[in-house]
Amino acid sequence: MGLGEVGLRVNDLEQMVNFYEHVIGLEPWQRFEGGVFFRIAEGFAGHTRVLGLFDRRTRDPIAPRAEASTLDHFAFEIPLSAYESVRARMESLGLSVRTREFPGLHWRGCSSVTPRETPSNSSATTPASSGRSTTTP
Repeated sequence: MGLGEVGLRVNDLEQMVNFYEHVIGLEPWQRFEGGVFFRIAEGFAGHTRVLGLFDRRTRDPIAPRAEASTLDHFAFEIPLSAYESVRARMESLGLSVRTREFPGLHWRGCSSVTPRETPSNSSATTPASSGRSTTTP
């Protein structure tokens, strides 16, 4: 078993595509009416792991209810050697970055990134461990 997809409904699809492509650094994999898939990695049994963005206006007219949603965050891995440059780049783009330590998880640090003007109010986390680091939108 493996995680194949995380899908987010967004208010402004193009603005969020721009954020994930140009700020986070993901490459759009497939575009279709009302949505975009970003390829994350090879997945389980040939399924490509993706982040899906779906235009809330074209997918479902009923808005998700905050009390029914449990998504807190998700993380992307980056090389440990890139941690400081990624943090500096996020700050240079005007994002608020907070670094934390998680010694029990063997992470060197974690930055929370909050896009100030994004319609979906996404937040991103970047843990840096002994051999890896991650970023979350």
